[in-house]
Amino acid sequence: GPEVLDLLERVGLGGLGGRYPHELSGGQQQRVAIARALAVEPRIVLLDEPFAALDDTLRASVRDDVRSMLADSGATTILVTHDLDEALSIADLVAVMRRGRIAQLGTAEDLYTHPCDAELAAMVGGTNLIEGSASGSSVTTFLGALAVRPNAIEQIRGPATVLVRPEQIRVHEDLVGPGALGIVASTQFHGHDLVLRITTGSDVHPVSMLARVLGDRCFEPGTTVRLTVTGTAVVFAETPADATPERTE
Repeated sequence: GPEVLDLLERVGLGGLGGRYPHELSGGQQQRVAIARALAVEPRIVLLDEPFAALDDTLRASVRDDVRSMLADSGATTILVTHDLDEALSIADLVAVMRRGRIAQLGTAEDLYTHPCDAELAAMVGGTNLIEGSASGSSVTTFLGALAVRPNAIEQIRGPATVLVRPEQIRVHEDLVGPGALGIVASTQFHGHDLVLRITTGSDVHPVSMLARVLGDRCFEPGTTVRLTVTGTAVVFAETPADATPERTE
């Protein structure tokens, strides 16, 4: 009927109503599944790992189309996924489930900028977790005194874990100035950016740091650099040994 044809148009399958399922691509079959779910005009739609079977290139385009369809339908959608990037890019609100409980609920930006603890911080992006001594609005580290993110202050004082994201690390070739010296251990080129693993700290207590810089910069392993931090840090009342190792992309 006309309702079916209209729905096929809405999901980008106009003119394909006469095809059999095996004549459709994986992305088209996914759109058909969404169309069937929306046909009854539901108030709530549950999607369980909906894009897992698609390759990376197709997944991104189908994901964007499906998000637009669901937004147009007005239905509340619950999406279950193990793909962090998928959750952060699609959802208006993200609930992080950990050991059977919701560890934190918030926007993607909230989870990234104000994670509830070091373990969750590592789940939602690359992390540098270093030792520090907190005193409310600032924390002292081997990189210098860092400002603490305002609404992350919980009157933490004394030994703490300090979270600094890789993109907050500024890498200087000029070795004179504030911060800490380090040696580039390895590089990962991602086209748009370059991720450096830098060994810094002291001989007694070496620290491995991740720094994300623009991809047009070049650093050979073994190069000595100076590190400073831009922006504000998050502090947790725990020691780095308790925290999950950093996640890399």
